[in-house]
Amino acid sequence: MINIKPALTGIACNLQMSVSTAIRTMTDQTEELLAEETLYLEAAFNSAIGRLPVSRTKEIFAAIRSLRQQIAARITRLAGSLDPVELLYLQTEIDHCLDRLLEEHLQSAINELVARAERDHLTGLRHRAGFEERLAKEIDRSNRYQRSLALILFDIDGFKLINDRFGHSTGDLLLTQFALMMKGCIRQSDEAFRLGGDEFAVICPEIDAAAAQFVGSRIRMEMKRLLAVNGLEENSGVSWGVAACPDDTDNSDNLILIADRRLYDHKTLHRLNAASDRRHD
Repeated sequence: MINIKPALTGIACNLQMSVSTAIRTMTDQTEELLAEETLYLEAAFNSAIGRLPVSRTKEIFAAIRSLRQQIAARITRLAGSLDPVELLYLQTEIDHCLDRLLEEHLQSAINELVARAERDHLTGLRHRAGFEERLAKEIDRSNRYQRSLALILFDIDGFKLINDRFGHSTGDLLLTQFALMMKGCIRQSDEAFRLGGDEFAVICPEIDAAAAQFVGSRIRMEMKRLLAVNGLEENSGVSWGVAACPDDTDNSDNLILIADRRLYDHKTLHRLNAASDRRHD
C-alpha cells in the first residue's frame, strides 16, 4: 500500500511557502491600492454609519452590506491587474479594515451610552449610583490604610422659590453654574456629584473635617458671587454639612447620615439668621 501522506504534506508545505513568499513580496502597486481602498472605505464608513446611533441596528447592518458590495465591486475591477494571491490579500485586508471600523463604532457607541447612564444630563456630574460607588471605595481605602476622608453635602437654599418665581429655566441654569463653580473649587483628587434636585456632594480623600469646612466656606463665597451675577442674591444661598472618616465614623451609611444632619442644622441656622435680618430691617 502506497503511503501518500508524505507527498501531500510536502505539497502543503510548498504551497504555504509559496503563499508566504508572495505576500512578503507584494508589489508596491498592491500596497498603494490597499492604502487607497482603505481610505475610501474609512470615508464611506464615516459617511454612511459614523453618525448612526447604535440603537438603529437595521440601518447599520444594511449600510455594512452596501459597503461590502461597493468594495467587492471596486476590487473586481482590479482583478485583471492583480494575480490571485495579491487579489486575495487585498480582499482579506479590506475585510479586516471593515471589521475594525465596525468594532470601533460599536465600542464608541457603548462607551457613550455608559457615560450618559452614569452622569446627570444637566450638570455632567455623576449621580447617586456613582457617588455611592466612589464613597464605598474611599471608605475602604481610608479604613485599610488609616487615611483621612471627608464628605461634604450641599443644598441650595430657596431653590424651589427660584423655580416658582423665575421659572425652571433659571433654576436649571443655576444648577449648571453651581456644578461648574463647585468643580473649580475642589482638587483633582476630589469629586463632585449631583444626588438629585438641588442636592450635591463632594468626596474629599486625604483631608479632615476642618479642611472640608474650608472647602464648604469657599463654595459658599463663590455661590454668593454667582447669585449676585444672576440677580438672585436675596433669594438663595447654599448650606452644607461635613462628616469625616475615621473621626466621625468608619461606615459609609453613617457618614452620609452625619453629614446630612449637620447640613440640616446649617440650613436651619441660615433660616433663623435670614428671619432675624428681616425683623431688624
